[in-house]
Amino acid sequence: MIVAVIALIQGLFLNKMLTPRYLSDLDLKINGLVLLQQPQSLSAEALGLTPAPGEWLLLAGNSAQQQVLTDFVAGLKTKIQQQTAIVDIQHWQGAGVDLGADYDSTEAIGIVDPKQRLVGYLKPPFNDYRMTLTYSSIVTHR
Repeated sequence: MIVAVIALIQGLFLNKMLTPRYLSDLDLKINGLVLLQQPQSLSAEALGLTPAPGEWLLLAGNSAQQQVLTDFVAGLKTKIQQQTAIVDIQHWQGAGVDLGADYDSTEAIGIVDPKQRLVGYLKPPFNDYRMTLTYSSIVTHR
């Protein structure tokens, strides 16, 4: 009986640890995410990109961000990793896409949902733990 209770507690603990948390809008903001009031539609096809169905895009503004994102995505759980692609922001800017006055591509990392809408961006400083927690919550629960 005691072994069964211990096994149940361990199972519940592992489930809690392995399941991405749902973060409130305030939690997301505290972790550096700026959600746009009106997500902005982007056309990946016009830029020659063909994202896989259900794929989220992370917009890197420079080579340093690209490296941060490459390391970040490598550390994600496999399921979320398979739903994520990194895009060089210069592709978007070259097509004349307006990412909004508040979006600074040299500082922030844009997040584009599977419907090809810029939904928000992560502000620096970039911390792996906060980015993982925030991004996992968005991909899993939004």
